[in-house]
Amino acid sequence: MELISNVPPLVLTVAGIVLTMLCALAGALLAARSKDRASSIDAADRMIDQPHEELGRRRVTASSPRRVVAVALRHVWESITEPRHITSAFFVVYLIVTYTGITTLVSPPRTVEGSLGDPLSTAWAILLIAGGVGGALAVLPGWWWAERLAIILTGAGIGIYGIVVLGRQLETSGSRLTQLGVIALAGALFAVRWLLIRGYSFEPRPEAPHDD
Repeated sequence: MELISNVPPLVLTVAGIVLTMLCALAGALLAARSKDRASSIDAADRMIDQPHEELGRRRVTASSPRRVVAVALRHVWESITEPRHITSAFFVVYLIVTYTGITTLVSPPRTVEGSLGDPLSTAWAILLIAGGVGGALAVLPGWWWAERLAIILTGAGIGIYGIVVLGRQLETSGSRLTQLGVIALAGALFAVRWLLIRGYSFEPRPEAPHDD
């Protein structure tokens, strides 16, 4: 803990978010590779029947760096769970949760630290970090069982903060109802996400058409 506190919060936050994004993109690429394996085999079978000149031209085109990058980006985008824009938005939400957990670990709020103490305050920050990182890794490829675990961890972190703020509202002067409202909105966001993904362990993929 002493070593972590000596590192600037901005450096820890940026490093955590970058690492989370890299891991999530790697997971999405793996999911895209698994998803497209069957279609790649079919495409290869069709190419065998084409003239050699056409095959040579396609090899040259496919080997260009620009096309490789474009194909990789397309595969990443297509591997994202439908609807892709909503899934991408939740990916950003999980990055925000990760950022919140890291900043809380480095510099916890005085209200939380005073109410929970240092050990519980650290545990609260770890819940947010684990929920944010786990959600960011699971949301893009559609690993919904893992994302549900991340939602539980994130919800526990939000709940702890809500209990602390509610206790301060009851014990001290001044209004903290605005904070409680924002906390409730955050909890409702993840509750809605849970309802959207509760039915499956993985994102349902459309069935491939069968030949008659």
